[in-house]
Amino acid sequence: MRSNAKSLDKTPGPADVKTVKVNPGIDFTIIAPVNKKFGFTITAGTNTRFQPGQFADIDWIGNTAAASAALPAPPVGSPYMRDYMVGDYENRERRNSLSATLDFKLTENDSLSLSIYGNSVYVNFDNRLIFFNTSLSLSSLSNASTLYTHFTPGAEALQMRTSNREIAGTTWKPALRYRHNGHVWKVDGGASYSKAYYTYIDMAYGHFDNTQFQLSNVTTNFDDNYYLGPRTITVLDATGTKPVNWQQLANYSLLSANSDPNSTTDIKREAQLNAAHSEFNMRGIPIVLK
Repeated sequence: MRSNAKSLDKTPGPADVKTVKVNPGIDFTIIAPVNKKFGFTITAGTNTRFQPGQFADIDWIGNTAAASAALPAPPVGSPYMRDYMVGDYENRERRNSLSATLDFKLTENDSLSLSIYGNSVYVNFDNRLIFFNTSLSLSSLSNASTLYTHFTPGAEALQMRTSNREIAGTTWKPALRYRHNGHVWKVDGGASYSKAYYTYIDMAYGHFDNTQFQLSNVTTNFDDNYYLGPRTITVLDATGTKPVNWQQLANYSLLSANSDPNSTTDIKREAQLNAAHSEFNMRGIPIVLK
């Protein structure tokens, strides 16, 4: 359970659905020695994890950002805020796994193991951010200080960006292993085959991969600035007189939207054989050949 997602009810997100953010996880293992010649092991687990977060990125003229003719350098020790970007993300990940091993004791010195492992994963990435692109001009250095920045009327643009993608995948791996533990020869060999398939989905689930919207020709004011950003943001029209609701998507224009579905498949085949002979000696010194 996370401090910002404590409800046991369904709440909005990720994407356009409501989901439970607090989910139990289950793991169990069964070890069964059936008899002296045979035994098996089964392990399974499932868990769903919700991971929300917030982030902010700030450029300060006189510190992290360079000054220019349009954005003059401030006095030493008095940087002012230029660009500000703030966003949040919600990732939901669900994993299931199952493995089983069958162990056979063929003789006193020979054993055979057959195992299979599989897992599935589903992840939903839902990211949103808004970027106050105010790096165009500042009418006068008197309009900026460490605590506030008032930009040129009508010279700024706000960009709202979203990214939403879903990943689904499965992995399977059967394996066979043989062991011989004799007095003279010791043999350890096996083979395995694994296949992993992952697909990245967007439009098939009713949304784009990335979108970008822009609110142009506005006047932006940052006030009561501190290290995490401005505590007060005012956005006005191009004349700097009429308030504009910068949180309303209807005030933005669509710049771009794209879809990027793809799938990947990885196959891996392995085989190995190790043998050691221990009945050699050279002048009383035992030698093992492998």
